[in-house]
Amino acid sequence: MISYMALIYPTVTRANPGSEHYYFDEEAYDNPSNDEYIEAQIKAIGEGSDALNNWYIPPGEDPMQPYISPITASMNGMPQALVITAEYDYLRMECEALSKKLASSGVKSRHIRYGGIVHGVFDRLGYAPQVEDMLREIAKDLRRLK
Repeated sequence: MISYMALIYPTVTRANPGSEHYYFDEEAYDNPSNDEYIEAQIKAIGEGSDALNNWYIPPGEDPMQPYISPITASMNGMPQALVITAEYDYLRMECEALSKKLASSGVKSRHIRYGGIVHGVFDRLGYAPQVEDMLREIAKDLRRLK
């Protein structure tokens, strides 16, 4: 049985704008200097949503079923979780919604948002100090498991 989940900026919904499970609002991101790189990173995954859906979801499948959009599932009985998000990630808000849903379902969980990073930073160990901290937090949780 799985007893722990370390979720590193996961996608948890394939909802379209206007849907109950759509979590994106550009105004929620702090980019006071209107940095073009940050702007592009915030929007990158969202702009590719249709292509991503076509790659991963077979024609005729409901994208809101729990196996595709896990945020639509019951969280009762889920294992302990650490949800990690990146400040400038299009997926940040849906990950934060998942964190809230886990907590409100009584799942032992915590959420860490790392500042100054974008989606995909996890492969930059040695370049982004946040990645080393992510690994330390996961290791800390794993050592506590019984």
